[in-house]
Amino acid sequence: MTETRIVLHIGAHKTATTHLQRSILAARAPLAELGVQVYGPPQLRGDHPTLLRLFDLPGSNDGLGDPEAVFADMLRGGRRLVLSEENVIGSLLNRYGKMPEPIYPDASLRIADLASKVAPQGIDVCLGIRQPTHFLSSAYGQHLMSGGTLPLKDFLWKNPPRIVDWAHLVTRVRETVGVRSLTVWKFEDYPAVFDQITETMLGIDGAALVRPLDRIVHQGISQEAAAQIEKLHAEGKRSDFRNSTRAAYPVGPESPSFTAFGAIEHAASRVGYKLQLRKIAAMDGVHLIQPRA
Repeated sequence: MTETRIVLHIGAHKTATTHLQRSILAARAPLAELGVQVYGPPQLRGDHPTLLRLFDLPGSNDGLGDPEAVFADMLRGGRRLVLSEENVIGSLLNRYGKMPEPIYPDASLRIADLASKVAPQGIDVCLGIRQPTHFLSSAYGQHLMSGGTLPLKDFLWKNPPRIVDWAHLVTRVRETVGVRSLTVWKFEDYPAVFDQITETMLGIDGAALVRPLDRIVHQGISQEAAAQIEKLHAEGKRSDFRNSTRAAYPVGPESPSFTAFGAIEHAASRVGYKLQLRKIAAMDGVHLIQPRA
């Protein structure tokens, strides 16, 4: 097996993952000329086989059967294979609006299986994280926009902030057999550390080809839009009204982004998040990206 570097960006969901993926994929052709082959959701969803199926990972009922051949075909003679797909480690929520406990319970199993099949030198894993209350607020917005009907109070009862334990997830991933390195960054620092993220994923030469898109890719919903969508659900409306409601009540100066929590809850979450970050920063073999001075 070749000593090609394999980089696996596992998300997490709701951490500007789509913006990062689209920014990198915009330079996919020149990156390939450098020997850096990049695959993201456009190549790994829809009509295309998922990563689970391509490499016959746990959770796939229909693997293609030859991970080494798939790996060679995806690499196309290059020197670095970059895979960016947050769904490879599991869904954000189940169909009932519940987040798993612990979050992403299948992460280690799937990463280890991928490494054992195509990466004997190990995989470089990348992960973005986010303050738990903001993470959950964004998750509920996605639940509503995906057709979920769970009232906010029930969502919060099922998904309290305490279950979003990033330090626990980072520990599990770092201890996974086959993980060579683990790089973590805060969603809150994303614009300031974009260049460092792309250098980690693509190498210095590859990162020089990538510029961040100058727009928000997935705008969240406003507080008023969330209230209207929940109200229409409660009234029994079942037609496709979500996109039109979001458009009617856009996020703006007079319409703040949706949040599921109050100021006191956000403040408590910030404290807990800082403690998690301290644990992560102190872990051997984990690089927590910090903004450059």
